[in-house]
Amino acid sequence: MALVPKLSSDALFEILTRSSLETVGRCRSISKEWNRVTYESSFHQLLCERTNIVSGFLIQSLVDSQHSSTFVSLDNNVNFTCALSLDFLNIPVRIEAVNQGLLVCVNQNKRYLVCKPTTKQWVKIPNPKTKYETASTALLVLKSKPLKYKVIRFSEPKVLVKHNSEWWRHLRCEIFDSVTWAWKGSKDVILPSNVFFANKQNSVVAANGGLHWLLSSNQVFAFYEDAENWEMFSLPPLAIDTAGYNSKLLLVEYKGQLALIRSGEEFMDMWVMENYARKLWSQRRTWNINKLSGEETYYISPLAFHNGDTALMEGFHKVIFHNFQERKSHQIRLEHPPNRIFKFQSDMEEVNLNGPDCVFKLQSDSEKVNLKDHPEETRGFAKFLLRFAGFSTYLLLLVPIFGVFLRCYSHA
Repeated sequence: MALVPKLSSDALFEILTRSSLETVGRCRSISKEWNRVTYESSFHQLLCERTNIVSGFLIQSLVDSQHSSTFVSLDNNVNFTCALSLDFLNIPVRIEAVNQGLLVCVNQNKRYLVCKPTTKQWVKIPNPKTKYETASTALLVLKSKPLKYKVIRFSEPKVLVKHNSEWWRHLRCEIFDSVTWAWKGSKDVILPSNVFFANKQNSVVAANGGLHWLLSSNQVFAFYEDAENWEMFSLPPLAIDTAGYNSKLLLVEYKGQLALIRSGEEFMDMWVMENYARKLWSQRRTWNINKLSGEETYYISPLAFHNGDTALMEGFHKVIFHNFQERKSHQIRLEHPPNRIFKFQSDMEEVNLNGPDCVFKLQSDSEKVNLKDHPEETRGFAKFLLRFAGFSTYLLLLVPIFGVFLRCYSHA
């Protein structure tokens, strides 16, 4: 059997720069060569131009006790990039999490919603138990067609718990599933009383099949959505042992892998987790960032990687896209200092953000009931009963009865 000829780099470049984000993501796992090519700056720029993809960062600021967001990008589609905002929501919101073009936000009334800014779509989702203060929130898009996602929320306990003469924090874990359209509780996360999520300015890092947070104890907290379990592991010892007083540690995603950046006034080091199963780090790069500061007294600090060559850096009332390969920088002035940073990458296709449109009778024949054939009141009542389906399957039998009652009442 004849072997399939190997694609040249040019042919691979042409094909993948015309593919969707989902296809590019899958191709990155095929080989190291494909992964390297798809993270180059030239590839990233051409992909955005050819497929109308918006790529950059949402910078959230706190102004007069209200949150506002600004989108910054190197995208050539300047007109649309400048127009990307959350004004279509018609109310100030606080961004909680971002993933694959979707946002989880909370408005002033503490109502949770999910939106897609590039298509100006949004929908309210049920609220978690908001009486507990949010410690951190993550969003994970599992599938784009049809859309399937989960929201993971950790909340602070009101009291500490004492075990074996030591105090511990039991973080509540709640998970919202877009399929069931409901929150469910998961196992508590148990941390020492003096350990917290660090670097709250940056969002959670999704890499290597897990969600990752940097802890104040110089450890990494990893949560795995599929198994709903978690673990903690150490940072590279050299990064901690040689860290000075002014050094800053930051977890980032670099070419699909979990990475750690240690930065100071004149340098930036990076460690990449080469073997995730064995939790082995390797020091990959060191950069001199002293010249980026120029004449300013405020030194430059990294925020995240835009692609394999370019990083987003923070200066005084500005952010800088710096390409380390080409040694070129692009500065963008900010009206307000950043409060949180979210990496954003999205296509322009509309998605179905609504909850489930149908329910199933929990019988042996699994007969399907289409709620679109019933009034809005009936559909809402059915979705309400879905939350109690695990308690009693017979509650779903009340749906047609409730529909008949509404019709009789309307004709009375």
